[in-house]
Amino acid sequence: MALSNRQKYVRLILACLICWLAAASIQKSMLISGQSKARNVGAKSAELNQIAQRQREKIRSLEKTYASTNSSNDAHALIDEQMKLAETLWQNQQFAAAQDGLERSLAVLEKIHGGDAPQLVPVLLSLSRVKQDRIDYQGAKKIVERVMAIDSRHAGSDNMLLARDLNNLATLEMLMGMADKDAVSRYDHLSKAIALLDRSQEAVRKSQGAKAAVGYAIYLENRALALREMGFAYDGAQMETEARTAWSKLR
Repeated sequence: MALSNRQKYVRLILACLICWLAAASIQKSMLISGQSKARNVGAKSAELNQIAQRQREKIRSLEKTYASTNSSNDAHALIDEQMKLAETLWQNQQFAAAQDGLERSLAVLEKIHGGDAPQLVPVLLSLSRVKQDRIDYQGAKKIVERVMAIDSRHAGSDNMLLARDLNNLATLEMLMGMADKDAVSRYDHLSKAIALLDRSQEAVRKSQGAKAAVGYAIYLENRALALREMGFAYDGAQMETEARTAWSKLR
């Protein structure tokens, strides 16, 4: 039986109403989901703030102890706690406060060991990461170059440390390249990144075992990214395939 125009109109209205109700339900679900995520983020931030408060209280106590004893052991206990606080602040995206704490720790270490000691490296690496997250790529690069100089004087033939330092420098060159709007300068940064990655991989080749295999997979991933950013999409895709193969062999 053919439907009258009125029946067709009623059906159309009903279909539109059903679609509207479905859309409203989806929007409500998305709103609830967004509110839930916001609450989770807020709860996590509050938890980290409480942890940071306890760490600050412990640091104040350790600072008093160190001031009275001037002991190297007490200094390192203080620095360990300051590093934990910096990590908490970093997780809570309070990068400026994290950097301030790390710089204070570095000053204490330099006072005890001098400016060229391997004991400075963990703090320096954390400081470079914070500067990187604050988009201070040049500042982070200077710190990584300082770490590399320390490692070259004290680490001897540890090629994995050299590979780590070269890879960190390559990462910063890539970030500077991707952020650079000048085509020539961008290409220059990315070319430097690839050269550093190749040097990093050469250092990895001189090592043995699982560390070398993991380093090779990371090298392939980073080189693929640099090639894509330089406009070599095909070469980048080929290297990404090699990276996936390298990772699959580690499983």
